[in-house]
Amino acid sequence: MPFSTHTILLTLLSLITTVGFASLGYFINEFFDKASDAKAGKLNKLTFLSPQLQAAVFLSAVVLTFIPWVWLPSTALSWLLIGMQILLFLVYSLPFPRLKESTYLSIVIDSLYAYLVPLVLSFYTFSLIAGVTGIPAWFYLFGASVFFIGLRNIIIHQVNDVMKDKQSGIMTLPLVSGVQSTKKILLAILLYEAFFGLLSIVALMKFNLVVLVYGFICFSIALRAIRIAMKSDFDPQRDDLFINWSYLYFFPLFTLVAAGVGNPFWLLLLPLHLTFLFPHYLIDKAILHLRRNYYKVVVFVSVEVRDALSKMVNYPLYYAFKLFGIDLKKENKSAADVLLGKRKK
Repeated sequence: MPFSTHTILLTLLSLITTVGFASLGYFINEFFDKASDAKAGKLNKLTFLSPQLQAAVFLSAVVLTFIPWVWLPSTALSWLLIGMQILLFLVYSLPFPRLKESTYLSIVIDSLYAYLVPLVLSFYTFSLIAGVTGIPAWFYLFGASVFFIGLRNIIIHQVNDVMKDKQSGIMTLPLVSGVQSTKKILLAILLYEAFFGLLSIVALMKFNLVVLVYGFICFSIALRAIRIAMKSDFDPQRDDLFINWSYLYFFPLFTLVAAGVGNPFWLLLLPLHLTFLFPHYLIDKAILHLRRNYYKVVVFVSVEVRDALSKMVNYPLYYAFKLFGIDLKKENKSAADVLLGKRKK
């Protein structure tokens, strides 16, 4: 996309409506979870707010969700997707049908409203901005990968909340199938997630920094899933952390850098991105890691790399001179000494 005031404004509006949708979904879910959370001993943040403040939070979420669409481009399909998103929020959380308590439908609906529908709406909106028509084949594969990302995240959330869900009487997948069986399901989902992600890159047939980074993430996930399967050791918190850091933090960062390669003006947004959209503790952790490993890096470059380069140059020279009957080691001479000596003669 070109770097312009109009583009920046549309990007900002898209971020605002994203925050609005997330806030609205969270509010609806928390509002109708008060009874079940109290039963399970879960913390429900809305219980700390007065009815007036709850109403203010709800109205703020609605405003953030819908006001940007006064300026964002939209069609009937856009509003169909927006309506679908709101409907999924409601059928998931309302006392009836409250599909959140359905063992299998809850997982699918969570993945749809948290990942797939927002992805389609975003893609369609920016297609309208760019004047692009039609849905490319790679996007279907990418959407399938994102759907499996959503499945993995909600199932991991259920695994971590298994005891509290048991107390509240919600029969989630880990409670029905058992935690160990659920971990095997998670491994399969990881592989499907990586498989469709890699297929989307092949279908895209375009290789730039963003595509290469995304491909590296998908390939890393596949390797991680295979290693976990071989060891039969899946830790939801540890392994989910590795994967989600890649998606949430590093991929967007590299996307912005890639945009900056095409147009350096995009790099002006890098400080804002690192300040507001990138966790400070990760930056601090990276700096601490670099400080701790600085000496190792210096030693590696000055000793190991230097030694490797020396062998790459000196060994061929040594054997090249041996072809002419000159043994540099026996004569204790360098190649330069021999060459200069021959020139003097």
